[in-house]
Amino acid sequence: MNDNSSHLLNISKLTETLASKLPSFEGPWTYTKTSFGQSNPTYILTGKKNKLVFYFWISILFVATASAQKIRDFHLEDIQGEIKSFAEIKGEQLTIIDFWASWCKPCLKAIPELDKLYKKYHSQGVEIIGISTDGPRSISKVAPLVRTMAISYPVLTDIDNAVMNEMEVAQIPTVIIINKDGEVAYRHEGYSKGDEIEIEGQITTLLSKP
Repeated sequence: MNDNSSHLLNISKLTETLASKLPSFEGPWTYTKTSFGQSNPTYILTGKKNKLVFYFWISILFVATASAQKIRDFHLEDIQGEIKSFAEIKGEQLTIIDFWASWCKPCLKAIPELDKLYKKYHSQGVEIIGISTDGPRSISKVAPLVRTMAISYPVLTDIDNAVMNEMEVAQIPTVIIINKDGEVAYRHEGYSKGDEIEIEGQITTLLSKP
């Protein structure tokens, strides 16, 4: 069975299951394939009436049918100018990637909190990789900043934003947690005080999974 057939089978079963939970709405229920991002198909479920249901189903079907994004191996320079690959430095259990920049104030507030998490969970197979998205104008500030902030985890530089674009990162800071199968398990955009609690909760939850 190809990927498309698998998606159609799953969405067909989901349609039947969810529609049966809402007997007050008229059928028949239909689903239409659309697209999201570059590769993940999603479906829109519609009934005979109630426009609110239309949007409700879009949200559920997006979550239910979007395939987990797989991280492909990439190569970037570290602050010493040495080329490092994702496969080489990823964690045994989880890998947390933090996209940031030297000029981004929320990024700089988040880094010390991520460093604390690194020190707390590194022995449990958790690796954090900082990826600077600084361009040619500010890249020279990255290495001194890393040393001044005493960042414990490796920091790589994505000067042309190739990896940032590959992972569809739209803003910084963005934290992505990748499981041991190389799949994106969690994504968090922005930073406000206390967000580290949510991130740590995700770490502990993912570490508890077999």
